[in-house]
Amino acid sequence: MDSYASTGFQALHFAEAVDAINGMLNWRLSDEPITPDDKIQDPEERKNIKALRMFGYTSNMVSCGMREVIRFLVQHKLVDCIVTTGGGIEEDFMKCWTPHYCDTWEYNGREKRMG
Repeated sequence: MDSYASTGFQALHFAEAVDAINGMLNWRLSDEPITPDDKIQDPEERKNIKALRMFGYTSNMVSCGMREVIRFLVQHKLVDCIVTTGGGIEEDFMKCWTPHYCDTWEYNGREKRMG
């Protein structure tokens, strides 16, 4: 949990994400009322239909510290489908060539870089 201090998550957003994930993990079609238009009417069959869990992320999430979170989700079969961007390799190069810091918006970036 200590690593979240440097990943940009706020506690509220993290809690909302946990709630959303738990909802997807626990949802079954049998939770929804059956309507006359439903193609699947059998209650037992409806219990076996789960939510399709799709995970989308931008490529920079891997290099900014979320790699282990993504790996955990996949390893534990918590997602069914992953969609990502191609991303730019320049961010990876920048992080390898020079130190990067987590700071506040109040500082002048030019002064910090040249400082």
